[in-house]
Amino acid sequence: MSKEDLDYIINKASKEGAEAEILHVKIKVYEVSKEKNEQHGMTYEEDGYGLRIIKNKKLGFSYGNKISDELYELAMSSLAAGKEDEANILSYDSRKVKLEGIFDESVVNPIDNLKYYIESLDSISDKVNFINQRAVAGYTTIEVKNSLGLDSKSKTSFIWIGGVANYLGDEVGPEIYEGESSKFFKKINIDNLLNNLVLKIDITKRRRKFENNKKNIDIIFTQKAINELVVPLLTNGITLESYYRNRTPFKLNDIFDSKISVTDDPLIPYLPWSREFDGEGLPSIRTEIIKNGTLMKYLSNTYWSKKANMDNTHSAFRSFNSLPGISTSNLVFEGKSFKDDDGIYIDQVQGVHTSNFDTGDFSVSANVSWDKDGGFREIIISGNIKDLLNKIIGFSSDVISYDKVYSGKMKVSGLSIA
Repeated sequence: MSKEDLDYIINKASKEGAEAEILHVKIKVYEVSKEKNEQHGMTYEEDGYGLRIIKNKKLGFSYGNKISDELYELAMSSLAAGKEDEANILSYDSRKVKLEGIFDESVVNPIDNLKYYIESLDSISDKVNFINQRAVAGYTTIEVKNSLGLDSKSKTSFIWIGGVANYLGDEVGPEIYEGESSKFFKKINIDNLLNNLVLKIDITKRRRKFENNKKNIDIIFTQKAINELVVPLLTNGITLESYYRNRTPFKLNDIFDSKISVTDDPLIPYLPWSREFDGEGLPSIRTEIIKNGTLMKYLSNTYWSKKANMDNTHSAFRSFNSLPGISTSNLVFEGKSFKDDDGIYIDQVQGVHTSNFDTGDFSVSANVSWDKDGGFREIIISGNIKDLLNKIIGFSSDVISYDKVYSGKMKVSGLSIA
């Protein structure tokens, strides 16, 4: 599909008194996996277009695998089902962000690298019982054009290496999954991945029942646990949509005694969720959500910033087959530091989806946890996301990236634990 074809659709909409936006997403994925001692290779490619039409304050949308008159007519016909809304607008921003470290040329032909990582995982097969191993790499080309003159295009790579394993002995241990992700092969720390798998599976050999004999027990969340528990609850709570609908425990200028800072930063090179522009083609910006303990801003896209009459943080997230939502990129957690290891480490949690995302209340089970004396069979942690952020003691100095988290380990006091 050529640039002229995109322009043809946009010009056609303009002649009919409408505004148009086209999102073109092309993805190519390579994967090498191993399961039950069988190794497989896979290549996957997807090419799609999402077309938004706005006319008389109504929104129409269609998507497909090619841009065409039919796709245009589908979007136009869907206008009839729409409702007039002042917030149905497109955006334009002339600024451009060029970000180094988001595309690795090696992902164009990554098979040798992926095979190397599978072989590296195999090197600890005598220490752990692998359930599966996966090495994935690829790249995404994204283009957004609209009738206001916006024209954004970027290519970004992605790499993920991981495995699921457990301990098989007198008692089968829990499944432990570890992964490393980045946009560049050279930023994958395979030794860290291997060491974590061996360490945590070794801990599960000595699991015992948790007995709470103390009034206050400090909990140390690993970066993986922060990503699994804190990120989903926080992400829901700090979107402008949740604020507008009154479905968040957070209010602007809320103050946290922990004095933490949380920043949404899509501009850090090499991190998995870094990007040059958001899902609406608007230039990426760094947003301080919580600064020194004060809630400063909600994340937003164009629609909700217009609806709530607040700043657009350029946090739109979407695929070609969906309308723009709101989501975080890389979440940077900062605060006071802690150095001691006195507490219970939580590494994997289950049941976050059962939380009350409107109030922030949660009760989850930790199937991978330990203290200095060894592992626990299962721990139940209950609390509220707002209360959790308020009770953070500090962060460790070993700052790493884990999916959406860029942080040290997080130490919290005063949560309910059983």
